[in-house]
Amino acid sequence: VTAAQARSGLGLGLWGFYRRMGGGLALALCAAAIVGWRRPDVLAAVVPFLLLCIASPAVARWVSSPGLAAGTSSLSAADARALRLIARRT
Repeated sequence: VTAAQARSGLGLGLWGFYRRMGGGLALALCAAAIVGWRRPDVLAAVVPFLLLCIASPAVARWVSSPGLAAGTSSLSAADARALRLIARRT
C-alpha cells in the first residue's frame, strides 16, 4: 500500500471496495446502457454479466478478508529461537 492510498482512507469495508472499484462499475453500467439502447433484444443476455460486475467489489472484499483459523498453536521455545536467529540474519 502506498502512502497516498493509505492517506486516501477508502477503508477495507464494503463501501470502500465499491468506491475503489467505481470506475469499472461505471464502465459496466455504461456498456449495459449502450447495449440496451442499441440492441434491446440482447439485453437479457447482458443482465447476468452486469450483475456479476455489480457484485464484483463484494466478492473482492469477501476474498480479501481473512478466513477462520482452524486452530493456532504456539511456537515451542526452540522454534521461536530459530526464527529469531533467522530474522537477525535477514
